Amino acid sequence: MKILLVSSSVTVFGLDRVTRLPNLGLCSIAGNYDCPDDEIKILDLVVAKEPEKTFLATLTSFQPELVGFSCMIFQFSEIVQLARIVKKFYRDITTILGGYYATVDYDNIFDYQGCDAIDYILRNECEKSFNDLIKSIKSGIGFENISSLSYRSNGQIIHNPCSGVLDIDELSLPKRSARIIKKGFHFMGIPADTIETSRGCPNNCKFCSITQMYGTTFRTFKFERVLADIQDAKNHGAKLLLFTDDNITIDGKRYLELCDAIINSGLNDIIYITQASITGIKKTPGLAEKMAKAGVKFVLLGIENIIEENLSITAKSKRNTKSDIQDVIHDLRKSGIIVIGTFILGNPNDTEETMVANYEFANEIDIDIPFFLLLTPFPRTKIREELLEAGLITNLNDYSKYDMFQANVRTHYLSPERLFELREEISFRILKKPSRIIRLILLRPSYLFKVAIDHIIHHPGEIFNYLKGMFR
Repeated sequence: MKILLVSSSVTVFGLDRVTRLPNLGLCSIAGNYDCPDDEIKILDLVVAKEPEKTFLATLTSFQPELVGFSCMIFQFSEIVQLARIVKKFYRDITTILGGYYATVDYDNIFDYQGCDAIDYILRNECEKSFNDLIKSIKSGIGFENISSLSYRSNGQIIHNPCSGVLDIDELSLPKRSARIIKKGFHFMGIPADTIETSRGCPNNCKFCSITQMYGTTFRTFKFERVLADIQDAKNHGAKLLLFTDDNITIDGKRYLELCDAIINSGLNDIIYITQASITGIKKTPGLAEKMAKAGVKFVLLGIENIIEENLSITAKSKRNTKSDIQDVIHDLRKSGIIVIGTFILGNPNDTEETMVANYEFANEIDIDIPFFLLLTPFPRTKIREELLEAGLITNLNDYSKYDMFQANVRTHYLSPERLFELREEISFRILKKPSRIIRLILLRPSYLFKVAIDHIIHHPGEIFNYLKGMFR
């Protein structure tokens, strides 16, 4: 059997100028596929200049018998279109949908327009269930015992239960060699790839849907496996790696030891980017310095909000003081690590004053790259239920806008239009600080200059609006 695994080309506008990264989940499925006589390939459309044309060309040249898709929620509409192209190309090709979105909205997907082009949905972790499904399709044996499978049977839609999370010690390395497009993945022009050292997060924040995938488990890969994965990514040309871990600093001591292992193995000669929590770094003395020695150059730090009431609404399991945040950022920057701080705005009681207060705090502590996101009512999150009850969701079903940059809610005081305007204004104002602009330019001057020129040529109106916003 020939199998094609496909990831979406849709990115968040703006971020697509900075980075384009490959889909790690599809590589993991390919690496753990246990039918050696079959041929499995991965098509990462995120780096395709003409995604639909590239997809059609691949269908023609590879002639797959099965196509599997993975997507985030805001990428779903494109995936439906691609699935329809598959069925138009050849009706008998089997189509499967997996990934985060499939997991959180599985019981509605088959009812959406165009989703008759999707034959099966696999929820949660798919390394084992994907194998089970292919074997059942080949043998004609029923699907009743396949964990987390959704499918149609005799006019009915069946949703098999999930049998629990995987034993990740049994997982083989991702199969990066299965990629059809092997170049073009980058972060600020640096050849990049993705790896994971753990899965899951024991926290249960109201705005997060990660618990739908893994529950509240936190499972770690053995260091030997992590180091082998880093080496494999390096062998495939990566000079920068993003840790995709949901909460790598939940066990600060382990991460400290992992940094030592990376240093001792000589794998600190490439650049790392990681997500991290204030709490995890704060409670682990020496972690910031050790991360820097291990090659970590960028940290995506989840600050979320500095208004206590907003943190209570979103149920952050650990609330950090302003002093904690300042201390952690100081330690990271002292170690030469660039801090990308994320804030979530648009909470039910947000006003113009509380939103500006977050901007002023980001400016006060001089975060290198602040990101101001908007609260998004993702399916099956607690915050969605509460926002629905309060009548604050203004876009219930157009998931193409669920990218955390567009406004899908209102607050008790602000319309969605004003929320979006404020987020834009704040994002513009953050670059008024000369020292921050200089630091950003010094990161990758030649690449940023190239991006700026390209943007001026192709999007002059946006440059004008950007400059106008800076001087408001």
